[in-house]
Amino acid sequence: MRITHLHIYGYGKFCDKQINFDSTGLQVIYGENEKGKSTIKSFVTVMLFGFPTKSQAGAHYEPKQGASYGGKLTIEMKEVGKVTIERQKGKNNGKAAVYFEDGTVSGEEALHNLLGGIDKRVFLGIFSFSASDLQKMEQLKTEELNQYLHGASIWGKGSLSELEKKIEKGQQELFKPSGKRPILNEKLQQLEEMKKSLKQVESQLNHYNELLVQRRDLQSQYEQISETINLLKGRIKIQEKLKIIEPLYVQETGIVAQLEQLPFIENFPIHGIDAVKDSIAKEQALKEQLVDLELKLSEQEQQTKEGTLRANFEQIKEQALLLKENTYEYERLKEELSSVDLELHKTNQLIADHTERLGRDWNTETVLRAETSLTAKEELKTLVQRERKSLYEQEQLEVELKTKSFQLEQAKGKMKDIHGQCLSIIEKEEIEQELINLKEKRSKRLELEQQIHWQKLQPKSSDHQKKNRFYLILISLLLFGMVGWLVYIQQWIPSILAFVSAAIMLYMNSTVKMSNDQMVHPEIVEQEKKLEHLRTTHELERDIEQLERTLNDNTVKANQLEIRQQQLSQDEKGYHLLLAAIETCENELELIHNQLMEWCRKYQFGHHGNCQHHLELFDLIVDTKQLINDQKYFKKRKSEICERLEEIHSLGQKIAGELFIKENESFAVLVHKIHEVIELEEKSRMQILETNKSVEKLKSEIDTLKKKIQYLQEGRFEWLERGSARAEEEFFYLADIAIERQALNKELVFLRSQQAQIATESLTKEEVVSQLEQGLVTIEEGLVMLNEQLAEAVERQSAHQKQLGKIDHEIEQLEIGTNHSQLCQTYELKKSEFQEVAKEWATLRLGQFILKQAKSIYELERQPVVIQKAKEIFSQMTNGEYTHLFAPISENTFIVERHDGVRFYPDELSQGTGEQLYLSLRLALALEYQVKSPIPIILDDIMVNFDDVRKVNAKSVIEEVAKKHQILFFSCHKQIKNLFQQESTFVLS
Repeated sequence: MRITHLHIYGYGKFCDKQINFDSTGLQVIYGENEKGKSTIKSFVTVMLFGFPTKSQAGAHYEPKQGASYGGKLTIEMKEVGKVTIERQKGKNNGKAAVYFEDGTVSGEEALHNLLGGIDKRVFLGIFSFSASDLQKMEQLKTEELNQYLHGASIWGKGSLSELEKKIEKGQQELFKPSGKRPILNEKLQQLEEMKKSLKQVESQLNHYNELLVQRRDLQSQYEQISETINLLKGRIKIQEKLKIIEPLYVQETGIVAQLEQLPFIENFPIHGIDAVKDSIAKEQALKEQLVDLELKLSEQEQQTKEGTLRANFEQIKEQALLLKENTYEYERLKEELSSVDLELHKTNQLIADHTERLGRDWNTETVLRAETSLTAKEELKTLVQRERKSLYEQEQLEVELKTKSFQLEQAKGKMKDIHGQCLSIIEKEEIEQELINLKEKRSKRLELEQQIHWQKLQPKSSDHQKKNRFYLILISLLLFGMVGWLVYIQQWIPSILAFVSAAIMLYMNSTVKMSNDQMVHPEIVEQEKKLEHLRTTHELERDIEQLERTLNDNTVKANQLEIRQQQLSQDEKGYHLLLAAIETCENELELIHNQLMEWCRKYQFGHHGNCQHHLELFDLIVDTKQLINDQKYFKKRKSEICERLEEIHSLGQKIAGELFIKENESFAVLVHKIHEVIELEEKSRMQILETNKSVEKLKSEIDTLKKKIQYLQEGRFEWLERGSARAEEEFFYLADIAIERQALNKELVFLRSQQAQIATESLTKEEVVSQLEQGLVTIEEGLVMLNEQLAEAVERQSAHQKQLGKIDHEIEQLEIGTNHSQLCQTYELKKSEFQEVAKEWATLRLGQFILKQAKSIYELERQPVVIQKAKEIFSQMTNGEYTHLFAPISENTFIVERHDGVRFYPDELSQGTGEQLYLSLRLALALEYQVKSPIPIILDDIMVNFDDVRKVNAKSVIEEVAKKHQILFFSCHKQIKNLFQQESTFVLS
């Protein structure tokens, strides 16, 4: 995810401000104090996660100039492209509107998905922080720091510790084993009290149970009376239905009498009446059509007799159509013939040119006889490549041979010069002997000088004198020690006397030594005289050094000569190898030449020139062969075209002769005339054929009409037979009687259906008939008697209902007085409430357990990855000063280790180093946080306490992180701004 554009409608000091972020990874925003850096940082957070509520602390950055409070932010993601997020305080309750590139518009849910599910606390805890946030982390205790990072790494700053405290507080509020005020403790006490109350109320229920028995008996009697009332109401309803059915029954009796008076016709086809009438009308219309068709048929037959047709017209027509189709082919073939002649002429010329280029030894037969297969060409190409390679190698080897020969001559000359500079064996032996003599003289002089030196150092005093001098020195030292002690105790006069005494003794000792030195041994004089006759040590050293240098130079020259000799030997071997390689190339060329001759004999080519020449000759022969084949094709094609033209022309002459057309015109005119004659013949023929078709059609229609008339007559006859009538008049008479009987039967069915609807299952048809035959007076008397019985039953029902009401009232008073049911209900409700709170406490307990497990898993699996990444960043930021970072699971703290193995807790580091540690942890958390699209990181002046070297290191780390996450780096320090590239810096003016 990358923020590319900000448009601030109104936010803090900004009004209608637009900012573009061009840098893909790192964007530095520089500005002095009060230029709006904090405003921009807050605006980005608000656009992503919403406006702060009024109750939330901190600046709300409401616009100062009355503009719309809000703006929009554009981000770019690989998955969905550019997305614009707009948020205004007074619009849509401050919720975000998300606009995608494809035109779709979404809301907060889509924004939440784009951000990978992180909320504002996670964003501020991991991805957005300043130097003050780092200082706050530095002020935390060591134990609190680990909790802070746990929370920041999982849910955001403070979330984990706050959640742990919240769960613990929730458990304490719900239940304490020895407490009284928690909810579960109170509800448990209430349940115990209610249980005692229930036991007291149960003893007062005896009278209540007796009332319930009386109520049950009265209720049973009340239900029996209700059943009697329902039975009487049913009988009254039956009597009322009989009263309604009576007139319908009388009407039914009359219709049955009418049906008995009419003649009985069995199975008369009433639905055939309309069919017979329709058949008579259709037959009359068909007879009229038949008369008209017979008149038309006589006229068409007369016209057919007057027309004549050509016998072979169809054959002539097909030939004419074929001729017309061939007309285009005829013209095309004529054009193709001229084109073929031209191509044939060109081909003949090219064959002549190619044969001339091939030479006198080649003609058409030899060209065709030569084999130009792909195999032959590949073999020839192989020979050409080998020949080229051998020639090239031969040229290169000859050049190398010349170079090698020149190098050999130079090497021999240098060897000759070095050999002249070397000493001969006699000269070398003389110099070595002279060097030995000089060293012996030097040794002799050094030995004399050493003897003289040791003799001068040996004292001439006796052992007694040595002891005296030793005692004097020891006494002097003791006196000096006494002087120091006297000075320390401030005894000045004794200290001065002791100091003077010690000084006198030292002077006496030095005087004795000088007298001894003046005594010189006689042997020293004699040895010094011998030294005068020898050369000085300096002269001897100079001569020895010069001779040794001469011998060393000679040794170096000899070594150089030996190396040159070995190199010359190797160069001569290389020279002979080059000669052998050139000879091999010559043999290879001779072999290629022999193989080329064999190839020419095998594929019937003449042998002239080298392989390249034969390859060019091969391509030319292939082209010539193709031209000869083209020549054959053109000749054959010309013959085919001429034959086809003759065939088409003969067909035109034949058709013209059969149609009596003269042949003086061109082929195209002749074809045109033939088709004109064919069209005229076709028109007349079509007219005659149409007339014949019309005659046949009229005959077919006449036959069809006759068949229809016959079919109608047969159908009427069938209906007359089904109606038992001998004529149509008799059929219609019987039809009237059948229709009348059908109407009476329908009315009779209708009356009976009405009666059936009124009747019920308890009142059958036979019962209805028997009761109706008794007369009207019986039905009315039954109704009066039943109504009286119903009134009496209703009165008894009312009396029982009043008694039930009294008993219900007493039961209700007892229930109100004892409150047993209410206590039961309340007890169950309290019990249910207790269970709900217990479930809530169990949920919190389970959540606490799960949170501890998640924290343990995080420390074991996820935290090591974050710590490892933070260690790498911290080491890079401190130039390897600190090499390790630990977060022991058993210890709730962090430990850093310096390169020399010394370990520190965070509170033991300097402020700058501590902030660098916390910055490393923050960046590691951001890099390891699992989201599908990396979230931008906002840094606000985090390097103010860093020295110059670590600022550069921190800048390198930030640029490395910017390759994965976009970083918005805010700063008011010009020195920090100058660390970064100019093109990635945005300056707030």
